[in-house]
Amino acid sequence: MSDTYDSIPTDPHIQFWLVGRSCSDDELEKLSREYGDTAYNGNKIRSYFVGPVVSDSIKKIDVTCRSDYDAQHPKGTSLADIVLFCGHSYYNFIHNGYTIVDAEKNKPENENLCKFVEARWSPSDDNDIADPWATVVSDTLKNISYADTKLLNARKTVLWFTKRPEGHGTFWFDLTIEMSSGLKFSVPVTYQYDR
Repeated sequence: MSDTYDSIPTDPHIQFWLVGRSCSDDELEKLSREYGDTAYNGNKIRSYFVGPVVSDSIKKIDVTCRSDYDAQHPKGTSLADIVLFCGHSYYNFIHNGYTIVDAEKNKPENENLCKFVEARWSPSDDNDIADPWATVVSDTLKNISYADTKLLNARKTVLWFTKRPEGHGTFWFDLTIEMSSGLKFSVPVTYQYDR
C-alpha cells in the first residue's frame, strides 16, 4: 500500500480552495509593495509556486454544526477549539527576500494530519514540483491569526477535526470565512460519521 493520503485512516476533515481572480498590473504592483516583494518578477515568481496564491488574508474562520456535536458543542456553537487549520503560506519566503524558511516549524502534532501534509504537500506536489518555499501554518481555529494566513496557497487548505462527534450519521456544518478585505461567505458542508 502506498503512503498517500488515500491509504491513511481518515479523520473528519474539510478541504477547500479559495478561488478568486487574477490581479491587474496595478494591483500586482500594490500587493508587491504591501508584502515586501521588492524583487518581484512576474514570470519568475509564477514559476516558483505550484498554485495560485491568495492575496487577501483570512481575518476570521469558524465551523459550527447544525446539530449537537457533543456535550461541549451543542447545536450552533463554534467548533473552533477542536478544528485545526492547516495551510501553506509563502509570506515568510517572499518577505524575507526569497530566503527559504523552516517549513517544519509549525508542523502539526496530529499524526494523521502530518501524514496528510507530507503525502499531499511536501516535498513535492501533484506535478512533482518541489515546494520548499512554503511555511506550514497550523493551529486551532480558536488560535489562528490572520497574520499567519497571508499569501496562502489557494488550493492547499484543510480543516481537521481533532475530536469525533458523540453521535453518528450525517452531520451538517457551516464553514464561515471573513477575509481582511471585508468579504464574508458561508458554505454548508456534510460529513457522514459511521461507527
